[in-house]
Amino acid sequence: MYLLCGLVGHAHAAGDASGEATRVIDSSGIIRMVKATSQTAQYPCIDKNWKKSVPEIQRLFVSNFTIDELRTLASFFESPLGSKYITAFETQFYNSRHPEQTRPLASLSEAEQNEVKQFYETPTGKKYLNSPAAQAITDATIMIGVKIGVACPRPK
Repeated sequence: MYLLCGLVGHAHAAGDASGEATRVIDSSGIIRMVKATSQTAQYPCIDKNWKKSVPEIQRLFVSNFTIDELRTLASFFESPLGSKYITAFETQFYNSRHPEQTRPLASLSEAEQNEVKQFYETPTGKKYLNSPAAQAITDATIMIGVKIGVACPRPK
């Protein structure tokens, strides 16, 4: 009986971790960055291929971050400051690929920049930014981006 309860509890925790990993993936703007370097006509193809790739990235997050770390990351990226920070990155990506259609860049105030810096100085922020786990996730997302680029060629 105890073994069964333990297994059910572990499965529930894994499910919770997967949900938190999905929150991080959605709020950290990974797919937004891929789209920012693409043309609008490619979006349906990108969405289709991205959807197939999410479980791989989700597994990497779950295997490399605790549920509390995932919650911390998701909460930061879902906050108004985190969202503004991600939007600024997305705009930079977009502008670098579409110089003829540049968008205004959302700039962060000095106080906001300090808040972001403080977040990245926390143990979770450091792990997300600079760890073997972070590198594995970055490498995987780059490879997924390359695969999407091949699967979804630019319209002529």
